[in-house]
Amino acid sequence: QLHNLTRRDMAVIRPAGSKNDAFGTVFGLKPMYLPFAPDILSSASALARMELAMPCEGPLRKSVPLITKDIQLRGLQQHEARDIFSALVMHVIPEKADSISLHSCRVRACTCCLAIGKTTGETQAHCR
Repeated sequence: QLHNLTRRDMAVIRPAGSKNDAFGTVFGLKPMYLPFAPDILSSASALARMELAMPCEGPLRKSVPLITKDIQLRGLQQHEARDIFSALVMHVIPEKADSISLHSCRVRACTCCLAIGKTTGETQAHCR
């Protein structure tokens, strides 16, 4: 099925609670719908490719992190994500390496979400 996705398909992600809202009472735990597009920049397309490369089926899907680092389906630690991101920035835009971080990208995404009228809950979910 993942090999035959069309523009009518979507990835549905239900964010987990966060340390400051473990039960979703403040920011919510509503599902996010990511439309599929046959494009390398499509989040839904990237998730489909990742699922095909490292399948996670059945009851495991509820407990395995969305982004995994190996075929054992272990989640990235914060320092690993930071190091990978920093290496990518250094490779792609080295002149910006000192001013771009995962945190600065989250701040920018949060600011943009609020600027276009997203609710606090939508912004929190997106930036998680």
